Amino acid sequence: MIVVLRYNWNVGPNDTRSIESSNEDETVSEITTCVKLESIYISERCYWIVDGKHDFKESHRLCQVDDGILAEVPDDSVQEAVNKQWLSILESYWIGVHDMYSEYSFVNMLNETITYAKWGRYQPNNIHGQHTNADCVLDEMDFGWIDTVCSFEYPAICSKRVTCKFNRNLNLRDIQ
Repeated sequence: MIVVLRYNWNVGPNDTRSIESSNEDETVSEITTCVKLESIYISERCYWIVDGKHDFKESHRLCQVDDGILAEVPDDSVQEAVNKQWLSILESYWIGVHDMYSEYSFVNMLNETITYAKWGRYQPNNIHGQHTNADCVLDEMDFGWIDTVCSFEYPAICSKRVTCKFNRNLNLRDIQ
């Protein structure tokens, strides 16, 4: 299930939240409040865009400002949801995958070995044009993941692992 939360940045009496699902009878026992406008919640994580274009390290630092990291992409469902959400505004973006510590040993920002990858054709190859030492991963919407030079500037997607448990299950029909 994908939950999209939209609300005003100054959460308060004018707080407007919505939950979207294709199944009104679906039961929800966990939900989260994502920290950014137009965040999406999937697989116990919130995902949002970093404003502007930055290098890999700065993008990660900006994610940390909101208690997140450069995006974890653990499976196809997350990959597809993120692409669907931001396909119209982003052609490529940083994700939280790199091989800075050991060439071709890709880890996420928590230094966990990745178990899912959606590499583009002939990727990873440790080069980007005339540049070698391509240690950071960029998701190109129409191509897949590529390893590229970490100092290049691109948009970025952040994620944060979060869940809140309800005392009872909620039916999505009740939330609308």
